Order: sequence, then structure tokens, then C-alpha cells
Amino acid sequence: MKRSLLRALGHPTAVTPVQPGLLEELKAPKSTPRGFNDSPDYGLDSSADADIGLVEPDHFRWLEERLEEDPDPILAEARQLWDAKLSEAELRSALGRARSFLERSETAEPFLEAATAHARAVGMPADFGFEGYDPARLPILPMQERFETVADGAVYALAFVAAKTANSLKPKAPFRYHEEKRPFVYDMPLAKTKLALLADFGNGLAHSRYIAKHIRRLAPDHLLYLGDVYYAGTSAEFASFVAPELDEMLTRTNVMMLSSNHEMFSKAYPYFSYLDYRAAKGAPQVQQGSYFCLRFGDAFQIIGIETDYFGHTKYADARLRSWLSQVLQEGRQRGCINVLLSANEPFKYSSNDYTRLYADMKPFLPGIDLWFWGNTHYCGLFDMTADLPVTSCIGHGGYPYRLSEYKLDKDLYTAPCPATPLFLEWQSRYHGFKLRPELGNNGFCTLHLDPGQGAATRRLHLEYIDWRKRSRYKAELGRRQDGRLAVLHGSEEP
Repeated sequence: MKRSLLRALGHPTAVTPVQPGLLEELKAPKSTPRGFNDSPDYGLDSSADADIGLVEPDHFRWLEERLEEDPDPILAEARQLWDAKLSEAELRSALGRARSFLERSETAEPFLEAATAHARAVGMPADFGFEGYDPARLPILPMQERFETVADGAVYALAFVAAKTANSLKPKAPFRYHEEKRPFVYDMPLAKTKLALLADFGNGLAHSRYIAKHIRRLAPDHLLYLGDVYYAGTSAEFASFVAPELDEMLTRTNVMMLSSNHEMFSKAYPYFSYLDYRAAKGAPQVQQGSYFCLRFGDAFQIIGIETDYFGHTKYADARLRSWLSQVLQEGRQRGCINVLLSANEPFKYSSNDYTRLYADMKPFLPGIDLWFWGNTHYCGLFDMTADLPVTSCIGHGGYPYRLSEYKLDKDLYTAPCPATPLFLEWQSRYHGFKLRPELGNNGFCTLHLDPGQGAATRRLHLEYIDWRKRSRYKAELGRRQDGRLAVLHGSEEP
């Protein structure tokens, strides 16, 4: 693919070698295009990148033929890459549009550049502002449509075809299991501790970068990133969208990151190499694998699990299940509050259905007090039920989601759901201004661990903060007399 077309698409691309004969039906590209990303490589492994710079029209024709023959598996994989509700018609349209870009790059480049110029022509109102707003260094383009499901479908299609062709037969990065000498359980000081949590963050858009800026200024003890680097978890995307935003934090904040479905499209090679890059920094970095437990004395455990490497939204691997069972049991024996983190969800707001992950996790739920996840693009806090602990979706860290996707533009707090919502982020991204009212608000949350004077006074303080650093909801959690963790107080901020 021509370098100028890549520039027009606005997508970073790595220099990735292609193994000839990966797919017998296709010819490997005759040359490897150079990327235009000038970021440091951060030690990232690009050997399995789903690199759109390697895609050619024949790759699209091959996939379109497969789509005609058996559409269901192709559509299911495409939904994992960019949208769970993607229709077959939307997929076909995106593939056709992307192929036309490649076949007619000379005419596509001016068209794409004109679209970019149009996005830049609309700026923010003069009275717009918030703490940390820096339009000179970090301008906001409200009409930009990058990463939006339909509007940016052609680039999602390019990333999808790259993953299906140039990288389809390469095995996944070797998985890292815990061992007796490295149990993936890390003992932390028993003290008041500040954590920041976010998910679906890695896309380099202005609101995502402002979220990172706010977190850097908050200087938490731990940053917990629940996964997803767009489009396909490539080394260039890690180097452009994630690593630069976190790098200056690594000397003072322990960063723990889960792998999710997007990282798996590049077979998790960039993910694991970025983990190694952080670990080489030394203290306070501790992460060694894609699952972990941070243990704070006898008060708290923060447990991250792997729900994508062995299948999307699955937790069936026997060794992982045994590890989690032991960690939860030890936490209960100590009297810890167990907080679970996963890349994927047990349910979705606006549906009464549970997911496959919920079925896999059901035996563990009595040992879990609070569960955070990403992947689904909205923000909500849900009360406990007979079957579930207090739960929270924080998949609003960067993805440009629409409020209508989960009925957040209507039927607020009344849509079907297995749990009662205590807070739903209903505001639009530019709430208070007549700009893109269909887009949902992006943000992150903080979690303060307060060990108190014992189990009776132990507290969690949870705050949801949007990309403009506005506090949206605060809650205090503690144990009830029956021993279950509950939201004791909660209030939405004006």
C-alpha cells in the first residue's frame, strides 16, 4: 500500500516482514512498505502485526469470496474487531470501500485528505474549556470520525483483512503461566492506596489523550488498564496510542494491563513485548503475565484475569481456573475484599441475557465482591443481585460509542438488565455544547482503598471521572452485616 495512502488514512503502520505462502491462494506483497510512524519502538514485537500497510486488493477479493461461501464465521470475527452489532451489510460495504481505496489510490488519496480537512475545519467553541485543556498542544476535532463503527469502517476492514491474511497462520505469542517461583501474586503495602482504572483507551484520539493527561496528574499508585488497543493491537498502535501516554508514569505508578480481543488480532506479540518493556523499568513495575493479583495485606485483593487468549469471552482453561480458585480462597481466609478485573463482560445493559463468560465465572462469584470490565462501550455501576456482586462496566475510555447503542439516549435506568443500575453515563461527549450529541461521554474511574481499623471500617471509594476531568458519580462501598460488599452511599455529580 502506498505510503501516501496510509498517511491519508491517518493510520500508523509498522515495517512488518511477510512470510510468502501464508495463504496458498494469495501472492505475498512484492515489497514491504515503510511505516510513517516516528515513535520509539518501546521494544515492541512487530512480527505478527495485523499491518494494513501490507494489504492488497487480492486479499479483499479472497475474503469477500469466503464471505459469500460462509458468512457467519467471518462476520463473527469482524464483530470482535470493531463492533459487536456490525451487520453483514455493513461489513460488505466496508470491505468494498476499503478495496476501492487500494485499487484507485490516486483518486482515494485526495478524497481522504479532503475529508480530513473538513474534520479540521470545525473547531471547538470559544467558551469551551476545562482543567488541563490545551488546544495548542492537544487540539480537539469534534467532527473527526476515526474509529467510529460505520464512518471509519474502511480502515477497520483494512485491519481485519490484514489480520486474516498476512498474519492468519502465525501461532499466538507463547502464553505465560504462573509458576511456583512466580505465582503472579504481588504483595503491596497495607495503606491507603489510589488506583486508576480504564478500558478501551488505546486510539490516540484527543479525549483519550486528555484522560491519560488527567491520570498522570493524579499520580495513582497503580494504573489498571483492562485492554483494547485499536485497531488490531499492532506494535505501531501500541507505540503511537499507548506507550507515549504512559511512559513518564512508569517510575512512580505500577501499570497492570490485560489483553483483550483487539490485542489478539496481532496474536498478542506486541502486548507481551510491551509488558516486558515495562517490567525492564524495574520498581514499581511488577507484571509478568496477562493475569495477576495485587494483594494489600489482609484487606484487599485486585485480581485481573485472562478472558481472550483461549477464546473470546472465555474462562475455561484449567490452570487459570485453578489459580483463580486458590487466590479467591486465600483472600477469603485473610478477610480480603476481592476486586475482579476482566477485559470482557458477564452481561450488557439493555439486555437480560448473560454472556458465555458469566457461565464460566459462575462458580467463582461467591468469592468476588466487586467486578470491573471493559469491551462493551459505555459506563455503568450496578447493584448486587442474588447471583452477582457489585459490578461496573468502564468500556468508555476511548472508543467513540453512541448513546443509542445501549439505550442510554432513552429508557435510562429502565432498559432490560440482570442488575439494577446505580449510575449510567448518559451525557454526551460535549455535554453543554451543540456538538455531536449522539456520541457518549468518555472517561475513567478511580478507586481508593482504605483499610480502616479493621474489616468493619474497611472502605472503597469509587469515583467516575470524564475526559474533561468532571466528577460524574461518587460511591462509598463497604461490607454489610451479612458480609456482602455493598454501595453504602452514592451520588451523581451535577
